[in-house]
Amino acid sequence: MTKKRFFQPQELSVIRESCDWRRLLDDLGVRADVKKCTQGEFWGYSPFSPAEKTASFHMTDPGIWYCWSSHACALGRDTPGGGVIELVQAIHATRGQILKLNEAAGWIVERGYSDISPAPEKPAVKEKEKPEENTPITTDLFPKLTALGSHPAFIQRGIGVATCAYLRCGFLEGTRAMLRNRIVFQIGGLAADGQTRTILSHMGRALDEEQEVTGKWLFYKGFNPSLELYNIDNLVHDEEAQRQLHETGYVVLMEGGFDIAKCVEAGIKNVAATFGARLYAPQIAKLKALGVKRAVLFFDRDNAGFEGNAQAAELLSEHGVEAAVFDWSHTFTTTAGQAVPIPEDITDPCEFTVGQLRWLRAKGLV
Repeated sequence: MTKKRFFQPQELSVIRESCDWRRLLDDLGVRADVKKCTQGEFWGYSPFSPAEKTASFHMTDPGIWYCWSSHACALGRDTPGGGVIELVQAIHATRGQILKLNEAAGWIVERGYSDISPAPEKPAVKEKEKPEENTPITTDLFPKLTALGSHPAFIQRGIGVATCAYLRCGFLEGTRAMLRNRIVFQIGGLAADGQTRTILSHMGRALDEEQEVTGKWLFYKGFNPSLELYNIDNLVHDEEAQRQLHETGYVVLMEGGFDIAKCVEAGIKNVAATFGARLYAPQIAKLKALGVKRAVLFFDRDNAGFEGNAQAAELLSEHGVEAAVFDWSHTFTTTAGQAVPIPEDITDPCEFTVGQLRWLRAKGLV
């Protein structure tokens, strides 16, 4: 059993950066496909799809993994893949052992794969002359989507028809498609001219535990979410989104599609999602191409979100973008002078009511 210890966000970052992830993979029983492995990349047979015959599990420095066959998620995360800590969580879950983030970090430290000492500085990696890009697709699932605003997944979250139409999301009824019987969000992008709208992929949200076996969120194979920002096409094409960007001077960054949908429902449109609690340089480049000089980070109220806020704020600063972080510990003063905190049962932006989000916007907090 792991030590019951709480790691600070900066300590979790050090654990991730210093982890000897190749030894860790051996301990976790991830079998390598030696013909596909290189010095900087690991390909192995998925620990989440035991019967697979083609290696689909991928890992690179600094211990970032993704399982293309299962699109597996770690405990409490909606987005597939992650770092070494999430991998320990996800694999232990397949064995019936539920580890919280700090327990998984402690498991890594106890076995000597990482520590909380400052990680040695790594040499700068030369950027590719031609950065990787997601190729637009011709498939458009939106005309096939049903239950816009009327599916229980939308009703429960207070998301209506107009918002679903705006974001091109809905329910994909049982077909032979990979995303069948899921809530599907179309992922739009921009062509090389920075204006023409394209379709890059679709992502499907699981609606029950049986679906989650193959991944809580599924993307089309080959789509790399770390290169994109969800809702960036609307930031360019919607006049109201443009007006809010200009008036506030910032874009609000959140984790996922439902977070964006709830903000749009509240009339907050200068928003984009990072497909998880981590920000990448190509995503910042897309913001800067829009002239964005400031971002408000509104990630989830959990350890992954807190750590992601710190990582994103640092990376934004390195790229010349000012960052502010939404303060989940903020208290609000009532007319009677009483300090009221954000209720503990609200753990992500989608769980605020429309009225609460509008109030936060009026106060300039989002």
